[in-house]
Amino acid sequence: MRVAHVIGNLATGGAETQLATYLAASSIRNQCVMTLSGESSDSVKLPEDTEVRMLFEKQASDIRTSLRLSAQTKGFDVVCAWAFRAYVLSAGAVRPRRPPALVANVRSMDYFYRTHHRVAEHVAFLRANAIVANTRESADRIGRARVLRPKLHVLPNGVRLYSEAEMAFLRAQARKQAPSPPDGLRVLCVGREDPVKGHRQLLEAFALHRRTGGTADRLTLVGRGVPILEQDVQRLGLSGCCELLEDCPDTRSLVVGSDIFVLPSLSEGMPNALLEAMALGVPCIATAVGGAVDLACRERCLELVPPSDVVELARAMGRLIRSVDERTELGAAGRVVVSREHSIGAMAQGYDELFGELSRR
Repeated sequence: MRVAHVIGNLATGGAETQLATYLAASSIRNQCVMTLSGESSDSVKLPEDTEVRMLFEKQASDIRTSLRLSAQTKGFDVVCAWAFRAYVLSAGAVRPRRPPALVANVRSMDYFYRTHHRVAEHVAFLRANAIVANTRESADRIGRARVLRPKLHVLPNGVRLYSEAEMAFLRAQARKQAPSPPDGLRVLCVGREDPVKGHRQLLEAFALHRRTGGTADRLTLVGRGVPILEQDVQRLGLSGCCELLEDCPDTRSLVVGSDIFVLPSLSEGMPNALLEAMALGVPCIATAVGGAVDLACRERCLELVPPSDVVELARAMGRLIRSVDERTELGAAGRVVVSREHSIGAMAQGYDELFGELSRR
């Protein structure tokens, strides 16, 4: 069986990270990654034996890209297209009811969609042989069209899980690198700078927390482009207690060394950063969008707040900061949920079985 994965590029992002994670764990060896443009990142590491085809060095027109995909995907049994542009263009490249089978892999919610986006997506879903959603929220949205329901598969993201011995070692390393302040706590957010990620709302909530007597000592934001927020930091009077990092060579230690992890996004799919923080036993606060709702719907494993609600976010930080017991319970519950439902092995097996089923049709 030959599988081709079509993706926009290999820059840092949730879809790129999950593709690399899947390929490393998959039992299917004959797989190829096709990128629509040449942007890449050192942090996205594919297995060494993975064939990579860059269709264009820079993003080309939709027509040129679809024609190139049509030529490049011949001879494959399955084409798995990761995210909106990839599956819309792949739908125009493959022939209905003939190999290769097309999988439309939905990675995020429809925050940016306009009418023409929705029409193009619906046509792609009709042409696809299978549709993968990584959250129940996405699946429910897609499933409103009854004709698409038989094609739907929910395959949650997978992240690395840690043993108790590994956790103890990571905590010891984190304490050596960044000892906790004596009279305050550390709040962390990881994610690229984008209005939809809610960084400005988090800064405002942290400033409100500090103004109302909160004891959080430091807020750290890590991600591509976050230094652009420096003016907001100065405007809110957070210069002495807010750190903006473009990149961090050891984000995992930074997560383990934090007391609270916050994901303030206005829209999300299934956020890898949140899953990874929960897997490391860090108590988490997230806005009630996308995969965070999936995680919290069965048991209390993280604190949910409404998106864009600065006051509620500040209150949630205050509650967790005041209660060591609540932080401990929330961190332990989050680790259990991620261990049970978001292992890399389960995610890889789900994709392998789906690809195998499609190749046999």
